[in-house]
This record gives sequence, C-alpha cells and structure tokens, in this order.
Amino acid sequence: MDIITLAISFTGIIVAFIVGICQIYLAKKMKDFEMRQDTRDELRRQDEIYAKATYFIQKYSKNNRESEILLLPFCVSAYKYNPTFPYHRKIYREFCYLTEEVQNEILKRQEINLLSVKCKDFYSDILHVILKNNKICYPNDSDERLFHDDAKYLHQAILSHGSESIPDDLRCPIDADETLARQSPSINAMKASVNDMPFEEHITNLLAYHKDETPLSALFLDFQSNSETIASYICCLIAKYTAIYNGIPNKTNESHEYPYDYIGQLYMEDLFLDVLYSVENYKV
Repeated sequence: MDIITLAISFTGIIVAFIVGICQIYLAKKMKDFEMRQDTRDELRRQDEIYAKATYFIQKYSKNNRESEILLLPFCVSAYKYNPTFPYHRKIYREFCYLTEEVQNEILKRQEINLLSVKCKDFYSDILHVILKNNKICYPNDSDERLFHDDAKYLHQAILSHGSESIPDDLRCPIDADETLARQSPSINAMKASVNDMPFEEHITNLLAYHKDETPLSALFLDFQSNSETIASYICCLIAKYTAIYNGIPNKTNESHEYPYDYIGQLYMEDLFLDVLYSVENYKV
C-alpha cells in the first residue's frame, strides 16, 4: 500500500513538473510573440510618424526663400501659445493638429534644435519676461504706457490683426543716429539723398543706442498718434528687439536665423509669434 501511495505521489510530481514546464514554455512563447508584436507595432508607428513628417515638409517646402517651412520655429511658438487658435496661416494650423511626436520629428529632420511641447499660460510667461527685460535694459525709462493692461496692444497683434500685413513700409524723418551713419564715405549716394528712413530702423536705433535714456517714452509718442495696428506693431518690435539686442541666444538652439531667411508675405500673426520665439530663446 505504501508503495502504491509512493508511486501515485511520484507520478503526481512528474505530471506537475511536466505541466509546469509546458506552462513556462507557453508563457515564453506568448511573451516572445507579444515582443515581436510590440516591435512590429513600434516600427509601424515610427514609419507613420516619419511619413506624416515627410508629407508636412514636402507640402510647405519650395526651392526658394518663400518656402513656408522656414517658419517652423514660429510653428512651435504657435503650438505653445494656443494649439486651438484659428491662425491665418495654414502651416500653423496644421502643425498644431499634429501629435508632438510628429512635430518634433519634423523639427529634427529640418535640423531645428527646438522642442515642441504643450505649455500652460505661455503668453503670460512671455509677457513677464518682456516686462522684466524692459526694466533691466532701460532702467531710466518706463514701459507702463506701452504695455499696460496685460500688454493688450501687443496681444491685439494676433487677436485682432493677425491676418493683416505687417506695416513694414512705414517711414519717418531721419533720426540723429541715421544722420551720423550717412556721414560715412561708404554710404550709398541715393540713400544719403533721401530725407526719411524705415520706421523699424528708427525703433532699433533707439533701443540699441539709447539704453540709458528714455527710448520707450519716445516711442510712446508714435504709439499714441497712430492706429491700433501700428500700436501693436510698435509693441511687438520693442519686445522682440529688446530681447535680441540685449540677450544671448540659447546655446541649445542654433536655428535663430532660420525664420528670418523667409522673404514671403508676412502678417501680424507672424510678428507676434516672432516676439514669442525671440523672447523665449534670447536670455537677457
């Protein structure tokens, strides 16, 4: 009887061992299958990302400097500002529609060292930096009249005037800095005979060469006497050039000149996104 019991017990152990081996084998086969499946799915996903990035790049690329793909850094700013905003340019809308994986694949393929990520209160953060920059760079001046009420004129550049062309044909009487520059013997004779200058150059002269004076207050006179579009334009240029002229480019981003190669039609929304991009990527 003991021998029969022992035999039955031994048989049970052998059966349990065999069943255990079979379960381990089946589990390994299942795991290997799942790994192969995951690998195939990942490769398929990567191929999908690559294909979508290729389509986007091809769609907005031309063989000249009017290629909208040059505005990619502004696409990143558009996504961070508000991915659901009804931008005038289709490239901004379509970029915001893509997943961040596809967006960053596009940036990588175009060798733009930026990271596209969702941001909360991006405009508020950038505005905080703008006001801080103005205070640091122009200690004897005040920007309260230009950037009051959460810089509403700056914000109106995209909220109300985004589809309007940038008023880059504005001109004004030559200022003292331009007068001095025209005394150079290398100055073009035709330029020297013109008694006005681009208004944007006047703004940059004030911001770059008169930091210890009151350039912001001086610009407020032009701001006050013009339309809301011009007021928005002036605020945008002040915010942009204060960062560029007084800041150091982010060392991780070597693509600062990329969007400025674009020579096509520019709109106020482009200028607004340019402000966000410049302020974020130049450290004052």
